[in-house]
Amino acid sequence: MNWIYVDNQDELNKLNTLNDWNEGTTIEFYSKPSNEIYFPDDVSRSGWTHNNIHLINNAYSSQFTHIEIVLISCDRCDSGYLNEPHFNGKVDGLRRVEIYNIHGELRMRCARLIYRTLNIEPHLPRNYFKTSNSVKGLDN
Repeated sequence: MNWIYVDNQDELNKLNTLNDWNEGTTIEFYSKPSNEIYFPDDVSRSGWTHNNIHLINNAYSSQFTHIEIVLISCDRCDSGYLNEPHFNGKVDGLRRVEIYNIHGELRMRCARLIYRTLNIEPHLPRNYFKTSNSVKGLDN
């Protein structure tokens, strides 16, 4: 499946309702500063180098088994968020994404957010990111 770019508030709201994030679990994540060829060209960067964080999560859907998410140029994120992500937040005019907890505190901020849904049966392979096309810079 192709990557879906979160460009506005409606698309972020759709991602937030796409999965039961209270039940979903992060299976793996990794971070690196280099960009991939499938990243959007119009990332609004601060001038500082921030890591791109890749996550793979279980999905609770009859249409797909997993969701792969990339937080591009992420300058604010905690490990608690990476283990239990959700997408209740806002998208600004430059397509930057901010995610807040129920108390209104900032949990994650990134320059762009992209994701794709996957069907991986019967189970996600071990070390998904070491063998996936996303790490190799290819889009399937």
